[in-house]
Amino acid sequence: MWDDGTDIDLEARPEPEPGTHHDVEALLDLLPARERRAVELRFRLDGQGERSREKVGAAIGGVSGERARQVIEAALGRLWKQGRGEGRPDEGDSRGPPPRSSRWPR
Repeated sequence: MWDDGTDIDLEARPEPEPGTHHDVEALLDLLPARERRAVELRFRLDGQGERSREKVGAAIGGVSGERARQVIEAALGRLWKQGRGEGRPDEGDSRGPPPRSSRWPR
């Protein structure tokens, strides 16, 4: 319950801002196909429910959940670097995201 006495709806999702879908699509276009698919599956961007790392791994080529995590982290790192203006999508740098913090999904 919020401080003002209203209930918290944990299932509610805010409506995206106008243009957000196109912004997300533009970012995903920067990723290689395998990384893009992994991110779409893991974070519900394909319109379906969120999938476990194991299910993502199976969908992107029959790899383990741990390998799927690595692919997802590499994709997030690539997007993070693009947001900071570092590197270009065609450089092929796959060093992954910055050190893990509470902001990165597990």
